[in-house]
Amino acid sequence: MWLGLVFVFLMSGCVKKQSNEDILSMEELESVSAPISVGRSGEIGFTEKVGGCGNFLVYAYEEGYRRALVVNVEKQNFDYVIGERILLDLGDENLAVGVRVEKFADIAPTKYCDDVGGDPEVIDEWIPVSGKLGLLIGEKQVQSDGYKVSIELVDVVLRDRDGGKLELKNVEYRDIEVGWLPG
Repeated sequence: MWLGLVFVFLMSGCVKKQSNEDILSMEELESVSAPISVGRSGEIGFTEKVGGCGNFLVYAYEEGYRRALVVNVEKQNFDYVIGERILLDLGDENLAVGVRVEKFADIAPTKYCDDVGGDPEVIDEWIPVSGKLGLLIGEKQVQSDGYKVSIELVDVVLRDRDGGKLELKNVEYRDIEVGWLPG
């Protein structure tokens, strides 16, 4: 049930340390059951180029590279245990994670975790108003500074500035390599 996502949204000044009270147990996480991801234009398939970097950012493009799902986590701002799944509530605007879907003016296959530059303008953005983010942080890799993460979005509702709605019922990415920096 783990689908790796990427969302780059962490507003400075809005981060609070998460307590263990805000984190659901493994049993609670495993009890969540969610169907396929759907949005206002049918099935949402963020499966075209999935990756990650930093500490940490995970991203996934839709076919055509015109929209991307981005998850950004500042793992030092909440309590977690390596190798143990947690479930965070995305309704908390001060959560130490950012989740969003970005729509671009043109194709943007190198926007994230790449130092090439010249990326097109973001022309629309959907931000979660409810839902859960499941998260599993793995151990540091022996051969590099990287580590693997798995993420899952469960029953996430996102809205854009015009009230447009996207629903991600169950989106999951497993074993995404992060912890490295481009350049």
